[in-house]
Amino acid sequence: MSEQDKAVVRRYFAEVWSKGNYDVADEVIARGVPATTGMAMSPEMIKRVVPLMRAAFPDITYKVDQIIAEGDRIVAYWTASGTHKGEFRGVAPTGKQIKFSGFDIYRMSDGKLAERWGLNDDLGLLQQLGAVSVPPLVI
Repeated sequence: MSEQDKAVVRRYFAEVWSKGNYDVADEVIARGVPATTGMAMSPEMIKRVVPLMRAAFPDITYKVDQIIAEGDRIVAYWTASGTHKGEFRGVAPTGKQIKFSGFDIYRMSDGKLAERWGLNDDLGLLQQLGAVSVPPLVI
């Protein structure tokens, strides 16, 4: 089952996040499955979140770099890249090429994504856009 679950996660990133094929969310995300400790997922929520990212970075692509499965959990380490052509978190378009990464842990339910825990390098992304700066490391 874990290879099938990995394929679901890869399809989720390739179709929904990279191509904006939002109908695939209905096929790969569970409906009405309660969360235990993570963030419950729903196709409706993803269809609201992904367009915000794709509006800011219309050519964004997500690559799953590493994927591990154990039991009903899938861990995906991914990298996203694209061009900042729309407003993102109040930052006007810069035309800059961006690249950032993150990881997600998904709980699968009946072959679909039901729950998520994850971290994205949002600070690194905002740094690339010139929206924030980090003091240098002094040694």
